[in-house]
This record gives sequence, C-alpha cells and structure tokens, in this order.
Amino acid sequence: MAPGLVAIADGWPAVIGMASLTENVVAPDDAIEEALYDFFAQEFFNTVDVATRELLLRVAVMPTIRRVVCDALLPEESAHRLRRAEDLGLLSRAGFDWQMHPLLRKFLLMKYREQSSKDLSEMAVAVFELALAQRDWDGAFSVAIEFEMVELFDALIRAALNDLLGVGRLATLRKWVNAANACGRSSAVVRIAEAEIAFRDGSHIRAEALAAEAIDELPEHDDLRAQGLFRAGQAAYFNEHYEAALKHFDKCVQAASDVSVEREARWAAFIAALDSHNPETLGYLDEFAKVREPNVNDAVRMANAKLVIAMRRDGVTEALSDHAGTSHLVHRATNPMIRTAFWNTYGWALALNGRYEEARSAAADELQDAETYGLSFVEPHAQLLTALALVGLRQLAAAEALLDKVFEFGRRRDDLFVLVNAAAVLARLHIARGDCSKAATATAAYDTSKASILYGEYLSVRAVVLATLGATEEARATVSAVPDAASRGEAQAFAELAQVILACHENDDALASAHQAITRIKALGQIDPFVTACRAFPSLVELAIHSGNADFTSVVLRRSNDVELGRRYGLQINPVAETTRSILSRREEQVLDLVSEGRTNEEVAGLLFISPVTVKAHLRHIYEKLGVRNRVEAVTRLAKERAPEPQ
Repeated sequence: MAPGLVAIADGWPAVIGMASLTENVVAPDDAIEEALYDFFAQEFFNTVDVATRELLLRVAVMPTIRRVVCDALLPEESAHRLRRAEDLGLLSRAGFDWQMHPLLRKFLLMKYREQSSKDLSEMAVAVFELALAQRDWDGAFSVAIEFEMVELFDALIRAALNDLLGVGRLATLRKWVNAANACGRSSAVVRIAEAEIAFRDGSHIRAEALAAEAIDELPEHDDLRAQGLFRAGQAAYFNEHYEAALKHFDKCVQAASDVSVEREARWAAFIAALDSHNPETLGYLDEFAKVREPNVNDAVRMANAKLVIAMRRDGVTEALSDHAGTSHLVHRATNPMIRTAFWNTYGWALALNGRYEEARSAAADELQDAETYGLSFVEPHAQLLTALALVGLRQLAAAEALLDKVFEFGRRRDDLFVLVNAAAVLARLHIARGDCSKAATATAAYDTSKASILYGEYLSVRAVVLATLGATEEARATVSAVPDAASRGEAQAFAELAQVILACHENDDALASAHQAITRIKALGQIDPFVTACRAFPSLVELAIHSGNADFTSVVLRRSNDVELGRRYGLQINPVAETTRSILSRREEQVLDLVSEGRTNEEVAGLLFISPVTVKAHLRHIYEKLGVRNRVEAVTRLAKERAPEPQ
C-alpha cells in the first residue's frame, strides 16, 4: 500500500502524517484516492484530543489559513496547537501562513457540518466579517460562495464596490453580480453594482434603468442610494436626458452624507448644465467651487471646466496656454474618470486649435487610462479624438480604421452621441480626400434634436459641405438653423466659413467676408474648421492670403500637412518632419527606450512599475502610431532618428 499512499500524498506530508498516527489499519483494496484519504483522516480524527479537533475544524473554514486571521478568531492557546499540527504534517507552512491539503479540508468541513452546522455557519460569518474588515474582498467572496451564504453578497458589494471600481476590477465585480443573480439574490445593492458595470461598458440606457429601479428600493438616507442617484444622473447625461440628469444630481446632493459624493454630484451637474445650455450653468460651477478640495483631482477638474467653457464661448488658444501646466499634473490625479475626462477635453481643444500631434498624444494618455482602469466606454471617445487628430494630419487610412471601430461601438450600444460625433469626423475625412458628396451623406445620416450638444456642430459641418457643393439655398438654411449662443466656437467658425463660401458663389464681397471670418476664427482659436474648409473649398486659401492672412494660413497648412495646397497658391511651406518623439506619449517613449535596450516585457514592467499586460498595450499603440509591425521595426525606426546627420 505504500506506493499508492505516496502518490496520494502529492507532495503533502498530511497523508503520511495521518497514516503514521493510525494503528493496525488496512485500507480496502478497491479504495479510490478520495475515499482512501477519508479513511486515514477518520482514523486520525479519532486519535487526536478534542481541543485539537475543534481547532482544526475551525481552521478548515478559512479559505486561506492566514496567521492574522488565526490570531483574531482563535483562542490564544491555539498557537502551539497549530505548530503541533504543522509538525504532524497536517498543515504546511507558506511563509508566515499555512496551507491545508484540499482533501483534508473537505473532510474536516464535513465533520464540522455533522457536529454542528450552526457553529460552522457562525464561524464562516466571522471569517467573512474579518475579511471585510481587512479589505480581503476575494477571501470574503470565497466564504460567501463556499458556504452558500448568499445573504452576505449585499454586505460584500457595499463594502468593496468603490474599491473595485477605483482600481478597474470590473471582472471581479461582474463575477460577484453574476453569482448573486444565479443564486436569486438580485437585490437593490446588486443592481447598483450592475449599473456601475453597465455604465463602464458603455450601456448607458441599461445603466440608467438599473440605477433608477434600485434607488426606489433603498432607504432615503442610505449612502448607496446617493451613489445610485449619481450613477443614474451620469447615465442620463450620456443618454442626453439632461433634465433627468440634473434632477438625479440634485437628489444625490440631498441624500449624500459624504461630502465627496456631494462634490461628485455638483461637478456632474455643472457638466450637464453646460452641455444642455442651461442658463444657470455658472451657478452650478459656483456650487461645485464651494465644496471642492485643494487637491490635484479638483484642480484638474477646474482646469477642465475652464477649457470646456473656452471651447464654447471664449478663445481656445488662451485657455490652452493658461492650463498647459495641468497636463503635467493630471498623472497625479487619483480618479480615473477625472483623468480621462481631462485628456478628452484637452485633446479636443488641441485638435480644434490645430495642434494635432499634441492632440494625438493626449488621446493616447486617455486610451491608456481607459484600458488600465477598465473604462471601456471611454475607449471609443479616445479613438474618436485620435481619428480627428489623424484627419488633421492627413493620415487618413489610420483615421478611417479607427472610425470603423468607433461606429461599430456606437451601433452596438445605440449611442447616438458617439455616432453623431463620429459622423462629423468622417465628414472631415471625406473632405480631406476631396469627396464632398460623401461628406454630405455622412452629415445627413443621423437626426439630432435641438437639445443635443452636437446639434450645432453637426449642422455647421454640413453647411460648409453644402456650400462647397453649390447647394446654396440648403446651405443658407442650414447656417440659419445653427443656434448661435447655444453652440460651441467650433460651430460658429464652421458657420462663418460656410458664409464665406456662399459669398464666393453669389459674387458678394467674399474678400471682406473672409477677412471677418478669419479674424473671428483667430479670436476663437478654432483652427480645425479653417483647415477643413480650405480642404473642401481650396479657393479659401487664396482669399485668406489676399485678406492679409498669408502668414497665418502658411502656419496652419504646415501643421495640417497641406503643403501642396498652400504651394498651389504661392505659399512657401516646408513640411513638418514627423518624429517618433512627437507621435508617442511620454510613457510610450519610456517603453520604447527600454525595448531598444533589449529589455523584455517583464523587465520593462519592473523598471516602470507597471504590469506586463500594460507594457503589451503600450507596444500595440506604438506599433499603430509608427506604422510598424513589431518591436524590431519600432526600434529600427528609433535608431534611424537618433543617427547623426551626414556631414
């Protein structure tokens, strides 16, 4: 029997230890592995003293036998018994903690249930509660699942929800929710967690419905109710249900006992008010300012607010200059939603200002944060920003590939906000290719309500396209439909440029109209509309030159790689030499530098304090940006750039 016994031991001394403690035992010849183990375990169990039995039963409840847990839940005199159990081979040392053979644990739990299922349950609850207190979320979940205590799911989700969301552990939260639903435990708490997952997956309609349903079942002053109201408000905002969003945020403020939740709600209310053209927008910002904290998170938010306001009402150029320093602080912000929101706003402002390379770098940072923290709904927005920057740089094939991904996401999620934004960028792409007919089709694909934040921008791009195609009456009607005060500077710039093109068609004073429009565009800092309009209607370049804006036009067309367009009208423009450094984000530069030294992914991860998975994501982005297929080609390109110029 010895060879079979050794095989069953599987490297653990527990089986042999039990066998050595039993006398005159002959196992049945046909015993299978588990039955043989139970046979020895029972014999051993009968030989040890009662106190040791009780100790081992209680220890078996612990998924992981951690010294700190034993010290908290077992009597003081248990320490020497645990060491004795280790000496007997029943426990195996794992650092400061212990391990128990799975079959031994199974046997002991069976005995515990036979002896007193009530005591077993009480011990399991104690282990669970201690795991919660120590923020050992995985250990707490293991106890709830193993001992079929579905009633503990609510306490676990309440305790761990924000921790898991904060570090992007959506897969863990999803597993918990699925387990709760499978057990018929679909409580309001579980639905709040589901709403958080749906929101981050980009399923905003589902998120709003789940959160709204859960809110009604939670007590008035329950902190989780405030969180549910906040999530319902944000989901409503993304669904462009602005009035509903503001109502949810107002109720959240009233229900919140935590000032941090109130602060989140007041900030979100400001954004919803801003995007819905609410006359009380600045009042909402003032309310947020009253509860903001003197930390990096809120400093980034305030910079974001001022950038957004500048994009809608003031000059983008000055706002970017004023808040350039924030781009160096944002990496220190601890809230990934704040970080990604800033990168998106900052990137769009840069792109609209014609600073396309910098916009692409901001989009790369946004995408990296989205991937790191599991914010999948952010990814299409980062991809859309990247596509806008790529169209600005005339890298049209790469932009088209990204737009395909964005449209696929928008159609799958029925996300009109993403679809309309993508259509406006697609129209720019068709214009850059010289196909205004396709641009007209792109800007007629979706109906947006006048309440939509995108209404003015979508119409104004269409107005430029229609004016270029000579559809003067429809173009003029479209320009008239663009809301003035409610639109961003982007829409105003496109609308004024459409008027210039119409003036050319109708033999009006186009030169004066061009001078007025370009003066306004400079004040707004809206350079991308000028680039797009010049590509659609090249004669606009000539008008710009004759209106005294030759230097401005030369600089702009150089940034957008429209060198040939400028030279056609006599501008001497040298193309921008695109370098690897200008394309990559700061983190991607660090990764490529280390890879060029011959480091493995694991070595790079260790040196930069990130995971190997994150290194792979960085490399994928590097390959896409550089147009290479692998690390060898990426390193080769970097080496060529660093080679000294020939004398």
